[in-house]
Parts: sequence; C-alpha cells; structure tokens
Amino acid sequence: MFNFSFNKLQNQLLPSFLRTPVTVGWLQSLIYPVKNIYDQFIAYRLDKLYELEHNGQVFSLENVLNDRFDSVARRIYLTDGLTKNRIYIYTRNENKPFFLPKFIFNRGDYTDTGVDFIVWIPNAIVISLEEMYELRAKVNKYKTDPKRYKVYRV
Repeated sequence: MFNFSFNKLQNQLLPSFLRTPVTVGWLQSLIYPVKNIYDQFIAYRLDKLYELEHNGQVFSLENVLNDRFDSVARRIYLTDGLTKNRIYIYTRNENKPFFLPKFIFNRGDYTDTGVDFIVWIPNAIVISLEEMYELRAKVNKYKTDPKRYKVYRV
C-alpha cells in the first residue's frame, strides 16, 4: 500500500508526446517536495513499526539496547535487581563486645532499594553522556511504569 514510485507514476500519467527531457526534469523538480515528505513518512513509519515490535520484556529491551549501542557483539544485558539480605556480625540487642555498624555490601545493594532490574553495559562499549541519556530514555520508554532500574558499567 505504501510502496510506489513517483517517477513511474509521473511517466504513466504524462502523455508520450510530452516526454521530453526538459518536461520530465521540470516535473521531477515539482514532485521533489512530495517525494521528500513521502520518504520522511516511510522512515517515520518504519521507526514506529520497530517500536511496536518491542516492549518491556527482558529479551525485547535487550534487543533494543543492543541494536542501538552494540549491534555487532550484543554485550548489553539485563538482570534482576540486587537482592542481598543485610549481614551483621552482632546486633545491638545481643550486647556483644564487637558490633559492626557498617554493612558488608553497599547500601544500594539491599532489598529495600526497590531496584527491579539492572542494565549492564561493558566498559568496552564507549558511550558518551548524551548517549547515556538516550539509553536511559529508551529504557524509560519500554519499561513498565512502576519498575525502577540502575545502569552499571562492567
């Protein structure tokens, strides 16, 4: 439905006795803005079809990120959020002489942070600050709303 040639249409509608190089060139210059808008429409249509083919599922989001940022090696991947339990040496209620007030992992690694998934990007992939904003925008576009995430470099 969307695939047709303006040049072929022009030649079919132009009478044969008017098909001189000057007339054909003049008509092509008149049709050029319409062809340009048509090409923009086809590119927009292909972009929207690509967006409709992908969603927030893990494999689909990985494909979107790898298609944009690592199309050859496809090393970007997603994992579940960090869900480590807190580990104490002794608690304060036990009245032991040695209490470790700091946690063994980072505060952001525990279950109460609410991070649902992690986007892992290898250090071998060079991503500028603008591309990092684009990556976050793509993740925000495809993920479901209540999900929270972090981006880590490996």
